[in-house]
Amino acid sequence: MRTAIGHTPTVEWITEVVNQYRLNAINIIHVDHELWNAALALLKRYDDKPDISFVDFTSFAVMQKHRIVEVFTGDRHFEQVNLGLRILR
Repeated sequence: MRTAIGHTPTVEWITEVVNQYRLNAINIIHVDHELWNAALALLKRYDDKPDISFVDFTSFAVMQKHRIVEVFTGDRHFEQVNLGLRILR
């Protein structure tokens, strides 16, 4: 994100996310041992896609665990895996 929009807008966005969390307006899901292992399993499964980051695989694992099927993203990696995601733009 920082390379796409710059440092200052990224810091502002993260600060706003934290503020919304403190107001209980959003949830932040922490990556525990279970999610880490699920992300690692996905990374191993998709060995034919070396350009997908571990961070993306962690997002996929979180989405699977919490049954999140819609994602608002411009990240093409979410389209490269067949996890039943609906991409919103």
